[in-house]
Amino acid sequence: MPVTHLPIIDISPSTDADTTHKQKIAAEIHSAAHEYGFFYLTGYQIPEQLIKDCFEAARVFFDLSPSVKSQIAIEKSPCHRGWYALGGEILDPVHQQEGDIKEGLKIGNDLPLTHPLVTKNIPLHGPNLWPQTDQDINAAEWKNTMQTTYEHFCATGLELMQYFAMALNLKADYFDCWLTPPQAEPMATLSPIRYPPLEPDDKKLSAGAHTDFGCLTLLAQDDNEGLEIAMPDGTWLSVPPIEKTLVVNIGDMLAFWSGGKYRSTLHRVQNRSGRPRQSLAFFYDPAYNTPLSNLTNNPNMNSAATSEADNEVKTALDHLLQKIGDSFSYQQNR
Repeated sequence: MPVTHLPIIDISPSTDADTTHKQKIAAEIHSAAHEYGFFYLTGYQIPEQLIKDCFEAARVFFDLSPSVKSQIAIEKSPCHRGWYALGGEILDPVHQQEGDIKEGLKIGNDLPLTHPLVTKNIPLHGPNLWPQTDQDINAAEWKNTMQTTYEHFCATGLELMQYFAMALNLKADYFDCWLTPPQAEPMATLSPIRYPPLEPDDKKLSAGAHTDFGCLTLLAQDDNEGLEIAMPDGTWLSVPPIEKTLVVNIGDMLAFWSGGKYRSTLHRVQNRSGRPRQSLAFFYDPAYNTPLSNLTNNPNMNSAATSEADNEVKTALDHLLQKIGDSFSYQQNR
């Protein structure tokens, strides 16, 4: 097993009749979120074969020609879905204006055009863009793999947020009202990513230093290293892949809800493995009208605290729109 300073937290189901087991897990998550903003997760209920199938489906897509991939280019989506090319995302515009050396996909909550949130033109809500069947891809199987993976990650994300609620001394189901359909449609995104190998003398980064925009990120890695997190002393700590684990990190929203108790940690990617690197990022973000209020000051906050007419409280949608607008080149050219 690779050497790591990050905690490895096991959330395997327990047969305990009381809450002792869950409270122990919540305490471990609290400590890791406070000290690092990152930890490894094991014991989750996502089939390993499904993750492997998703990696393979993504590889097949990324191997297609740019002209074929561009049929579902993110620029064609009204709700930030589809494929973006190398340089399409610019996570650190100060140090890497030409954008990240990676390509990726955005697969979200696949809402039909008739859904109320779509007919109301709520940004970031709508249907996904799916590849068409050709000699390399069976569209129905490809879509099913991605959607099944998305659903499993949603379930694990919800389970983790219940532990975070306990860690913040809230009821375990505190966040459920912003994350559980049909009362709420989470703005979650499954994002397969491929990083081509960097040249040995290349000063560029595969992904520029950034914090994640939303609530919680779950990450599956292939067997190539590359992910690094910023430490308080200014050094960078490698987060190597460990078999049968996911990497979990805190996003801006959860850091804000916690009143700064939890770190939304700066991180970056450098693929110097000499071969393509793949990852599978799942960004678990709440419903669009979720208020971004400090829960340590307002523990009674609920989903009714913010209405569409309330401009005093920033919402999850406000934050995501700002961050996406800042970091995607096609948004800046509109």
